[in-house]
Amino acid sequence: MNPLQKNPLHLSTWLILGGAVIVTSVTESVRQIQREAKARELLVEPQASRFEFIDAVPAWLRKLSDNSRFLQLRVVGTEPVPLGWRVRTVHFADQGLGWVKNPTDCTKCLESFPYLTTLDHWNSGSQSLKLVADAPAENIRRMSLFPAYSVSDKDYRFLGLFRNLEVLCLRDIDLGTVRFEFPVLPKLVEICIDDNRVTPRVLEWLRQQPRLKRVKLWSAFSIDESRWREVQSALPGMTIQDRLGEVHP
Repeated sequence: MNPLQKNPLHLSTWLILGGAVIVTSVTESVRQIQREAKARELLVEPQASRFEFIDAVPAWLRKLSDNSRFLQLRVVGTEPVPLGWRVRTVHFADQGLGWVKNPTDCTKCLESFPYLTTLDHWNSGSQSLKLVADAPAENIRRMSLFPAYSVSDKDYRFLGLFRNLEVLCLRDIDLGTVRFEFPVLPKLVEICIDDNRVTPRVLEWLRQQPRLKRVKLWSAFSIDESRWREVQSALPGMTIQDRLGEVHP
């Protein structure tokens, strides 16, 4: 005989505990959606941002709803969000000083996305880079930074905090003139840099990355073959690619 059948009290206790776990999970999911929706509203103007999501709901809870995505939550001012979806990727761009609705409230916006793994920032100015620096560094695996040409203060020393970075793109960043402290990123496997930014100082930095395997040289034009050979000889054992991922012969 099933032990639960011997004592109905045990069965009711398990049912109560199971119901409490489900209610707690659903309640926390709703609260997290509300936190993320508020952060998305404060972070940037809608036309300057794009968000991608990951389904983070537990498999058992998804099965209870027959794997449907009809359970959605609508927060004021946002589109309906499935109950288990979390923000995974944030793409945003500066739109001048008016892009931030409230700089004070936005300071910790990115911390509202505990599932955030990818952060892309176009035309990043010195003020908005503070938001990037406040992102949950332990979660970020991929990052792309594209500075605004009109911004003179391009201080990227905070990159040393992102020790779990696996892919990094530093387009249009003049690493020879900015106050850059060239951090060692222990999990970095791929980096994209403009061809004309790969100076001897940068090559030395790349050689210090213990797991770096691929270096993508970005250029709007064809890269000279002698340049390819120069970089390849300076970085033995690494794959040197162009911006499309092609390996030069």
